[in-house]
Amino acid sequence: MKTEKKKTLRGSILFTVVCVMALLIIFLTGTLALASAAGNRAHRSYSVSQANYTARAAIASFTEAMKRDERIVAAVQAVGSDPTVPALHPQVIINDKTLGEIGYIDSHGDWIKDHIEVTHVPNTGAYDYYDKKGDGNYGWYPVDTVKITATCKVGKERETVSAYVQKAPSSQTVTNGGGIQGLQEVGGNSFANGALITGGLGVGIGDTVPGLHHFHNDSKVETTLTYVNSSLCGGTSSFEIRVKKPDRPTAEKPYSQTVIDGNLLMENNSFVVLNYEMTEDYTQKEVPYLFINGMLTQDQQSQLNLVRGNNAPFNVFIGTLNPMGPVNIQGDLYLMDKNPHDPSQDYTAEYMDRDGNRNPSKDVTGTKGVNYFGRPGQGGQLYAWVTSAVQRQETQFGSTGGNIYCMGDLNLSQATVRGDVRVEGDCKVDDNVTIQGDLVVHGNLTINENKLKDIVKGEIYYGAGGGRTLKAGFSYHEDEVYPDITVKDNYIFDNTPVPESEGEYYKTLITQEGEGIDDLTTIVNASQTKYKVDFDGKPLFERDEEGNFITDSEGRVVGITSESDHTYYDADKNEVEERDAKGTYYSKEGDTKRYTEDEAYEGQAKYKSYASYGQPAYPTKMQREYIWGEKDESGVFTVKHPETKIIKTLHEVREALNYDDEGNYKTDIYHTSVPDEFLPVSGDQDSLPYAYINGARNGSDQLWSGGAITKSCIISNKENESQQLTITEDIHIKPLSEMWVVIKNINSNNHKIIVDRDATADGKVNFLIVGKNNRLENTSIITNEVHNNMVVKYDKEWGIEYYAAPNAELQMYNNCTLVGTFKAPELVIGCDNQGAYSIQYEDEYGNKENKNPVVLGSALVQKVTRAVNNFSVINSGNGGVGNGGSNIETALGRFEIKYLMGV
Repeated sequence: MKTEKKKTLRGSILFTVVCVMALLIIFLTGTLALASAAGNRAHRSYSVSQANYTARAAIASFTEAMKRDERIVAAVQAVGSDPTVPALHPQVIINDKTLGEIGYIDSHGDWIKDHIEVTHVPNTGAYDYYDKKGDGNYGWYPVDTVKITATCKVGKERETVSAYVQKAPSSQTVTNGGGIQGLQEVGGNSFANGALITGGLGVGIGDTVPGLHHFHNDSKVETTLTYVNSSLCGGTSSFEIRVKKPDRPTAEKPYSQTVIDGNLLMENNSFVVLNYEMTEDYTQKEVPYLFINGMLTQDQQSQLNLVRGNNAPFNVFIGTLNPMGPVNIQGDLYLMDKNPHDPSQDYTAEYMDRDGNRNPSKDVTGTKGVNYFGRPGQGGQLYAWVTSAVQRQETQFGSTGGNIYCMGDLNLSQATVRGDVRVEGDCKVDDNVTIQGDLVVHGNLTINENKLKDIVKGEIYYGAGGGRTLKAGFSYHEDEVYPDITVKDNYIFDNTPVPESEGEYYKTLITQEGEGIDDLTTIVNASQTKYKVDFDGKPLFERDEEGNFITDSEGRVVGITSESDHTYYDADKNEVEERDAKGTYYSKEGDTKRYTEDEAYEGQAKYKSYASYGQPAYPTKMQREYIWGEKDESGVFTVKHPETKIIKTLHEVREALNYDDEGNYKTDIYHTSVPDEFLPVSGDQDSLPYAYINGARNGSDQLWSGGAITKSCIISNKENESQQLTITEDIHIKPLSEMWVVIKNINSNNHKIIVDRDATADGKVNFLIVGKNNRLENTSIITNEVHNNMVVKYDKEWGIEYYAAPNAELQMYNNCTLVGTFKAPELVIGCDNQGAYSIQYEDEYGNKENKNPVVLGSALVQKVTRAVNNFSVINSGNGGVGNGGSNIETALGRFEIKYLMGV
């Protein structure tokens, strides 16, 4: 029963830990003044913002408690380290319900209110610079991390916020970990040749209207998350998204996520390559995936190996599949679009060439919800998964791969499917098709009935079964209450509208006598409040562990709300969920027994009836709105079912990267000018000294020492900043402490900028790129430790960050290598060749390869205009300051808390 789930956190020793700590975080009750909403969109914006704020405040209250009580800190340190403490669920109560309701969703998908969740994040590869032994010797050491997750409900909206706390006491670091992983582009790119991206890839992250971007020729992407906020044109030659498993026994799943919020038009014959093994039991949420929200198609009749490799578990989610040639897929295929029978909703996949030029003559159109797997005279192959692991019982949907699940219509021709084919719409099956599993069709089925056994090796479930008659006295029921279930009407109250508001109501509270009263402190979006009843029709109320009524801050008993008009009970008077109280069944006059199809029919059938399959053709919890969300007519996106959500959303990506929902970045994170504390005159960018005057070193500002720059400065043509300063020497920078170096319209050929680090100089160097005329040719920005054949691990930190002023550009020619993290959403970069240094790169998957990176670190930039001849971003380090990162002082030392920026 639902009430039982409110009583206890089953199987959790952590609840005892929390009780021993006597941890109860209570928010001060306040009054939230609500302005009238201008419309549903404005109201949703308010609800989302309020939910996000409250969730963050819940996390902040917990970290504040860490400051006050070392027992809480000790409990946090035990999470994941002590096998008896796999998680922690502190209680957080918000007395002012206008601020929302805090809770979390447990492993069963149940909402646990008034608690947040603290879980262990397995070996993240994060490092910190601190005095590990307390003996004054500082160094880089691996740190363990826990994740604090709080979800807040405000009306119909839910927002989840996660913060990460390093469990080892932390000192101030040379670079603060955060997580811009790989290459993140605010706009888009046109990778014309040979791109290699590791760590992460984001395209069009700042776009408010999804556009069209192009990848071309021998591009390789090795990321844990690739997010494309646009349609995509995949170029010729070998474009690959490589799915690998990080070389850590406790690596977080899914190992790879690829999201394309638009159409995918393929020119080449390869896309996803599987090269990993699923060695532990898993759920659907842990299976790597490819998600294409629109249509997948091709510009020609060539074979497409959409997913190939070693047959490891993999899910493919596509709106509509409309290939021009044969498609081969290793995995499960989910076709999410219904057929709206509305030509205005048809897809057009636009074509763009390698230089970013549109060619409408090569566009491909397709009917939404009408899918093709295989074409006449061609073929298609769908392969099952191969793994020694199994799906855990709590998965939202069980599968073993090789299946097609289709919400719309499906046409099969010259195709081989190793699993089931399940179609909600109409299905047409040609004679040259082989289905190794079952065929389940809810709509109309077109198939050669003389070759059923040749085409379908399993069972066929369609219509009423055909060839059989219903026995006398039997009747068929679809989605009706079972005959042995008792239905009780819930208490339903009409909520009172909030004056001068639109779509807002005061929640109605229920008394023990079954009467309703307005709660003027709780505002909801629903026009009604419904309360559950017991078997005798009396209202049900929340109870604590001892069975006592739970009361609110006003001393009123708290009724158990419901989203249904009814409460359901079985023959033993036990409450059952509505989904378990209804279904498809057969009944017989005179009794309450449920009968099967075989019991109700007589004779021989060609097929089994669709109803006898016992579940929808397309699994409900794998529909688009369940695994991702949905957009309304105005484009507003809403996560409908957070408990079953699988697919990463743009909101999550932007939030992690310190962007708002309108695609604007936070200026206190991404600086576009030198911060005041580094300026000789506050607010005056020009007050920084110039490194060169009339082309020679500036010797008057004590800027240079021992042949190196040691203070914040400007490298530019002081006499005429609109003209380039020609660099005539290698520039050495010795960071005695954190410093800023402005690079403004420079031209460097065959010279380096070298950050010299030693025991006396280990500060962070921030470069601010200004102007459109910055040209590097055979020029690198590196540290003094960089050399050819250097071994670089994926978690290597550089202590260098790059920022940019508006409209800044940095163009690189021939062989250039830049190490560090680009936090430059205003910067446009370009490069026409591979990097200057050949390194031995050890990636997070345990591989060691020789690479020539252009960027050795990570980058968030406006866009890449030229990326040819083996351009590469090789992920290294933790990517800069995190989202909302801060330090908290506790009795056991300083801890870092951050909201990771990497996607």
